[in-house]
Amino acid sequence: MKVLVVYNVVEELGKGQVHDILAERGVLEAAAAITEGLCSRGYDAVALPVKDDLAAVLAPYDPRECVVFNLVESLDNGQVPETHATAFMEGAGFVFTGSGTETLGHAMHKLRAKEILARHGLPTPRAQLFDAPDLRFALTFPAIVKPVAEDASLGVSADAVVSSLAELRLRVAYVLQTYRQPALVEEFIDGREINAAVWGNDPPEVLPLSELDFSRVEDPRHRICSYEAKWIEGSYGWENIHAVCPAPVEPGIKSQLERIALASYAALGCRDYAWVDMRLRGDEIYVLEVNPNPDLSPGVGFIRSATVAGYDYAGIVARIVEFAVARWNVRTLDVQRSNVPTC
Repeated sequence: MKVLVVYNVVEELGKGQVHDILAERGVLEAAAAITEGLCSRGYDAVALPVKDDLAAVLAPYDPRECVVFNLVESLDNGQVPETHATAFMEGAGFVFTGSGTETLGHAMHKLRAKEILARHGLPTPRAQLFDAPDLRFALTFPAIVKPVAEDASLGVSADAVVSSLAELRLRVAYVLQTYRQPALVEEFIDGREINAAVWGNDPPEVLPLSELDFSRVEDPRHRICSYEAKWIEGSYGWENIHAVCPAPVEPGIKSQLERIALASYAALGCRDYAWVDMRLRGDEIYVLEVNPNPDLSPGVGFIRSATVAGYDYAGIVARIVEFAVARWNVRTLDVQRSNVPTC
């Protein structure tokens, strides 16, 4: 069986800040590491870059003989969302790692994802959508302002947490102009930030919890996982906010965090692997976001938690492939059963 490590290449962005390209290029490192890791485990793995024409890239391959390790985050320099790639693969009959089109679409739109979580009884901060800066503010300060449909902390900087109407309107205007989409304004939960790596399907499993250590950050409004903290080496966030894994949480809270992470994974329909961001305010837990297909770059996030659980990098990515193959085998068996004549 061949594994096609398919990843998108972005040469320039049509929106956002110039430095946002750093997040888009992070997938290149992950693609190279995944391909090497799978080859070391005996897989016939090949890395396939794609800019805009996924059909052409996959045309030489028979979907009955390969599985796609899906790292496509967008097409056409970020202009076409990742759901177009998964919709094509689903229609063409390819089995691919990670979540499907419906889940990715729900998760990408942060307000829609929050509404799904709320319908499942899962706690998430109150929020409202702003498509103009001067709408009536219905929450309480402080609040955090984000683009409604970006990931990788795009548009979330040290100025994202606001404490007045003047700051709010300026930040909303910035998001509207820079990212060309509505702004999600959300109640800011000042507290500990816990991240849960979840993987598997039958049943899914929570890997060791991780926590962002804000102890060196004096201003509570800057205790966030900003774009700078993730991507800009040498920035204040990069230097002062670090992850601790396993997170030092007492057993009762740990079990609640794990339960809510698993319920969030299920509510959004995630499969194979995902990353759930949560905040603790006292003993109250809030789900901030559910991230299907999170970053698999060596040493960060999901990989860190799986490493603490005892897996090496090659073992982690091989297991993700195994999750997809198991779904493939179930699907094939169902098709075979459906073709059996009945009396």
